[in-house]
Amino acid sequence: MHKKLLIKRLFLFFTLMLLLLGSDNVSIADWSEMDSGAAETLNSVWGSGMNVFAVGYYGIILRYNGSTWSAMDSGTDKRLYGVWGNSAKNVFVVGATDRYDNILASTILNYDGNDDGIWSFMRNNRTVTLKSIWGSSSTDIFAVGDDGTILHYDGTFSELTQGYWSYINISQTWDLNSVWGSSSTDILAVGKGGGLQYDGGKWSAMDSIENNIFSAVWVHSASDAFAVGFNGYIFHYDGNTWSPMSSGTTKTLNGVWGSSDSNVFAVGDEGTILHYNGNNWSAMDSGTDKTLNGVWGSSSTDVFAVGNDGTVLHYEAPTPVTTTTIAATTTTTTEENKPCPTEKIYGEYSEETEFLKYFRDNVLSKTPEGQELTRLYYEWSPAIVRAMELNEEFKEEVKETIDEILPLIKAE
Repeated sequence: MHKKLLIKRLFLFFTLMLLLLGSDNVSIADWSEMDSGAAETLNSVWGSGMNVFAVGYYGIILRYNGSTWSAMDSGTDKRLYGVWGNSAKNVFVVGATDRYDNILASTILNYDGNDDGIWSFMRNNRTVTLKSIWGSSSTDIFAVGDDGTILHYDGTFSELTQGYWSYINISQTWDLNSVWGSSSTDILAVGKGGGLQYDGGKWSAMDSIENNIFSAVWVHSASDAFAVGFNGYIFHYDGNTWSPMSSGTTKTLNGVWGSSDSNVFAVGDEGTILHYNGNNWSAMDSGTDKTLNGVWGSSSTDVFAVGNDGTVLHYEAPTPVTTTTIAATTTTTTEENKPCPTEKIYGEYSEETEFLKYFRDNVLSKTPEGQELTRLYYEWSPAIVRAMELNEEFKEEVKETIDEILPLIKAE
């Protein structure tokens, strides 16, 4: 059989796979739900390396170790709203007012990486609910909350106030819901009256978004930030002014995070998840109708969203593929060694898998058409494998298709 004809048939194979993925008997959401082991509302998520932390109502703090979620000892039963850290061994959580050792104060907790998973209370002199926390370093951290409250931590304990956090007096008194920055001199806070900006010396109100209700802000750089909120509002900041963007939804958006200016996620009510690709916002299939309150990721291909009833969603994008030509040899590699459909069906070291790998490296890699086929394979194989895990009938259909193609390849 002519190689080009064979490759055309292989392209037909992938077309069939995509049709099967889109058929009624196989439904694959963009996001997969994880077993958090919790039923409480989760408000915020943040992580470092393999450790991911989620916080919410009734003092719940969950930690993900790369395979499972488990509860930690927060020492409170109050509502927790924000989590951030500069490493997995220095994490901060903020929330509602609680009483610690007969001290009534805003909840600020710190985790130092101890093996017991115990959080410690940080003394402060406020009694309001804190909603969000972010820092440029371990000694430059801001927490914001109700009544225009802004607290700052510089890593030291004040004998004067008998606390770790200092209060910053601003003229605005509306509730602040979120804070984020790109550096110690570029920090934004948003809430029920618009937005504030910190330039390293002072906080000041920002024009063009005053009197708007915002839930969250994410800052990519001094000239690139996104704020989301009520009625599907999304505003973009270019370093000078805020401009409204078309979100395509009227659902309230509660969280926003991105890995770059062309890869931003927003989450909200009734399972709403939006993605921004640098040009426009589009809806993603979350697979849930639960309200989502927070979103964060370690990279563009590893993102978590949390929400009501202990909901935790995970987004794992297809692994990018790079094709490199060295002399007369072309090789195709992936960032990670993930299971492929043939390995899932026949086994990693099976005769079928080894033969197909040989065919990839010694036949497909020699032509542009073959290289494109290999790229498609690695782009779609994670979705195909996930579909096979969820639907045994689909797995059998894939196996039957590969079984039909194998004799054609061997005959070549």
